[in-house]
Amino acid sequence: MYGLVLAGGQSRRMGTDKGALDYHGMPQRQYLYELLQNFCEKTYVSCRVEQAGTWEEDVEYNYLYDRYEDLGPVTGIITALKFKPYTTWLVVACDLPYLNEETIDLLIRQRNPAKIATAYVNPKNDLPEPLLTIWEPQSKPIIEKFIEEDNTSPLNILKESEVHLIQIAQPLVLTNANHPEEYKKALDELKGL
Repeated sequence: MYGLVLAGGQSRRMGTDKGALDYHGMPQRQYLYELLQNFCEKTYVSCRVEQAGTWEEDVEYNYLYDRYEDLGPVTGIITALKFKPYTTWLVVACDLPYLNEETIDLLIRQRNPAKIATAYVNPKNDLPEPLLTIWEPQSKPIIEKFIEEDNTSPLNILKESEVHLIQIAQPLVLTNANHPEEYKKALDELKGL
């Protein structure tokens, strides 16, 4: 299993690079990269070509450059599956400030490789959480078909496919931060944990 940190977004709503935000004493992309390295044979940061080399942290990331433009998060997922088509990918988005080892460990232990993906059910909406998901190699042609049909939402792919869904013990972990006020709230809440 390889790890993939999705850090190639434009961060338009946040107004600044979400991967650079500091929730845990380091940039979030570095925190997630190191977190996934505890579980994965190899970890990559998914980003746009122009992003690499602009980050100030002193980390030798394995970069995986997006092969497509303007497809959203599915860009990093399909790029990874094309890069290593026989590999299972544990994919996380850099806007999940509460993500922890316990949550990743449970996801991996509950993994069902017979399905195209294993994901948590988000209790806020009873839908699969698309950006904390294990994508199996057999998901590649399915994702490609969705892209061909101009349906690039990872959520739609999970909703309309054979996936293994599991319950989460700590629902707060699935809370993402896309706006400045959500960043500030997460910082305050993480101080109290």
